[in-house]
Amino acid sequence: MPRRSWFSVLGRFAVGVLSTAVMLPGSAAGAALTPALVMHPVISDFAFVSSSETPPTETQCFNATPIKRRCFTPQAIQAAYNLGPLYAAGRDGRGVTIAIVDSFGSDTIAHDLHVFDRAFGLQPMCGEEGVTCARGMPTFTRFALQGTPPTNAQPGGGPHQEDHTLWALEVSLDVEMAHAIAPMANILLVTTPTAETLGVQGFPDMMNAEQFVVDNHMASVISQSFASAEDAVSSFQSLQNLRHAYVTAARNGVTVLGSSGDGGTANGGGFSHVFGRPDYQDALPSGSTAIGTMRGVPDVGLQASARTGALVFISLPPDGSGGLLCGSSPCSTGWYDIGGTSLSCPQWAAMVAIADQINGGGLGLVNPALYRIGADPARYANDFFDVTTGNNQADPSVPGYAATTGWDPVTGLGTPNAANLIPDLVLAAHGG
Repeated sequence: MPRRSWFSVLGRFAVGVLSTAVMLPGSAAGAALTPALVMHPVISDFAFVSSSETPPTETQCFNATPIKRRCFTPQAIQAAYNLGPLYAAGRDGRGVTIAIVDSFGSDTIAHDLHVFDRAFGLQPMCGEEGVTCARGMPTFTRFALQGTPPTNAQPGGGPHQEDHTLWALEVSLDVEMAHAIAPMANILLVTTPTAETLGVQGFPDMMNAEQFVVDNHMASVISQSFASAEDAVSSFQSLQNLRHAYVTAARNGVTVLGSSGDGGTANGGGFSHVFGRPDYQDALPSGSTAIGTMRGVPDVGLQASARTGALVFISLPPDGSGGLLCGSSPCSTGWYDIGGTSLSCPQWAAMVAIADQINGGGLGLVNPALYRIGADPARYANDFFDVTTGNNQADPSVPGYAATTGWDPVTGLGTPNAANLIPDLVLAAHGG
């Protein structure tokens, strides 16, 4: 059985287990694809821990589910990826705007962000609930191109593709994690009033919203925690028609990142069926898994394991069995421990925002710069933590790939040593 790669539209700069994705355009040849586009938030690995506004203890997290989870605070994540030296030098995303794109949004996000920031002593944002704006403060704003529906569940039966509550959890995760990593960056939450209806609305609406953001210079980094398999698009031209915002973003110095999904080779790392291998993947670190003629994903990795999830706060309405479920019961307002590639995407976006701050403007397509670093043994060892164990087989019927030395279709080039990688990324982006 051939190894199949199911990942998002666009041959994304994507990630699998413990990873995130940066997707941007690349050359491709046409392919016959199957119909029925299904776009969805990639958040799938979450556990309710506590209904208090006080963050839970590690003991509470450990006992919350049978898998014995660990809850990472913002400070623990910052330490894990060596962000402290950057903060000490004033490199914290100030002056840069991160756009976070989600369906529906959340009508409690301003409150939830405030609870999150107070709980961990993070920089307050102008625009969060209960905060008096002051000069120099980062801003949190919302942009709804076509209106903002309330946070609730889709009534009635059916597949519930228009449920708002799961997207609301995604919103809290995305906003809170981006702020945790780049505490002085501005955050623009961009929402659309539709999810997926077989490609007629969801994805096209999101791409139009992103096009508006790029055209109007509203952000230099875009974070997307949603996905669809490239094989789910009816034709190559249909797929190309969805890529207009990414093409424009690359031309305007905007970096677009996206999550690859949490299903391993069933929807994450592997090799494209549509996009040819880009030039920047011609040179890989020594010992890497070979990339043939087709685009290999992911490019980079980050925190995505359920066992090392992050704490996120959200207020949820009592939607009964039609809303967000924790097991067989409706979820509650409070703290959640969340893993998966939805967790890693906004964190990577925040690190790119810090790089943009250093650069004095948007870096745009950063893929070539990352692989330039990866091809230099000394820089690669200095800038990345190479993940060499594990695999990404999640579905027994779909063979997986093994993590190897260097690049692999499980964790890409690896996870960042941020204090070294971020300034070096700026240098590499300028040919250094």
